[in-house]
Amino acid sequence: MYKFIIVDDEAIIVDNFEYITDWSEIDYCFAGGFLYATAALEYLKIHNDISLIITDISMTDMSGLQFTEQVRKLYPHIAVIFLSGYKSFEYAKEAVRLKAIDYLVKPLDIDQLKQTMDMAKSWFADYHSSPSEYTNIIELVKKYVRENISKKITSEMVANAVNTSPGYIGKYFKRKTGINLVDYITDEKISKTIELLKDPTIRINEICYMVGYNSMHHFLSLFRDRTGLTPTEYRKKMQENTQKK
Repeated sequence: MYKFIIVDDEAIIVDNFEYITDWSEIDYCFAGGFLYATAALEYLKIHNDISLIITDISMTDMSGLQFTEQVRKLYPHIAVIFLSGYKSFEYAKEAVRLKAIDYLVKPLDIDQLKQTMDMAKSWFADYHSSPSEYTNIIELVKKYVRENISKKITSEMVANAVNTSPGYIGKYFKRKTGINLVDYITDEKISKTIELLKDPTIRINEICYMVGYNSMHHFLSLFRDRTGLTPTEYRKKMQENTQKK
């Protein structure tokens, strides 16, 4: 079931939206209503299971267009439907630019809204199945990790690099690659460690910091978990294999 929220500065709409129809009939679940776009953005930071946002365009704290600009940067997977009290060609153009599903004029026709929400489900599915979208995001993540291997990389850092949320990028990366993002980062750091171990002039404690770890104990533990050996043992084994050739 797809979860959605509504953002509108008209309290009567927000307070009653959950009850105007049976949303489960179209496989939707009402997750919440917000009078302020800023409150909705705060909500999205900790709820990464929202599929659709229905938002008014004219609001007090920020416009629905400005709000959607933020959503597109942070949560590109979320579908958006615009609402407005009157027709506007400029608003319609902005809706297209921001990849909104549709631009509906109040008072709402519930049947039309339901049809549009069905369209949103198709958009949501298409977004996740798009090979180009998959390739772009995953490759950006991998590129970021490679280029920042000397840092203590967090999910938040990766999410910021690809303009999405930590919760979303973690689930997306796992779904598309079969590997947890944190495990992928660790594996890349271990691979870099093995590469650096080939140079006998670099000390183990130096390598520890070169791959972004501040704790030698943690570094040694991770390396042993991945390889079954300590870095010193691994280096010795590589040297012995080289001498045999």
